[in-house]
Amino acid sequence: MNASEYKAIGQRPDVFSRPDLEDTIRALSEIHPVLSLQLAAILTQPGVSKPDKHSGDSTADFFRLELSTDDAETITDLLGGKEAESVGVDGNTTPAASYYARFVDLRTNYLSYLNDRTQD
Repeated sequence: MNASEYKAIGQRPDVFSRPDLEDTIRALSEIHPVLSLQLAAILTQPGVSKPDKHSGDSTADFFRLELSTDDAETITDLLGGKEAESVGVDGNTTPAASYYARFVDLRTNYLSYLNDRTQD
């Protein structure tokens, strides 16, 4: 595998970077500790194999997720709630709302991927 193939794997809807998973774990830790621990366990497993001569540190790690549709929906809903809570009282987007919106988008793509797989 070369660097561009590795980068392409990282763009798949079922593959998440270490930083994205760590941020999701932090966001879920207080509102759903069970799912937070489930995601944390993924980080203890080997990630996607890196190309030869890869010089990135652990922040360049990718992990393939295999969550149930129910768990993926729960995570998406909880992160959507965090996004909504972070919108300013005037209805304007805040940096925190934008931060959570990015994770909602990632999880929505993953959920669509899971739903498409079950329909095949």
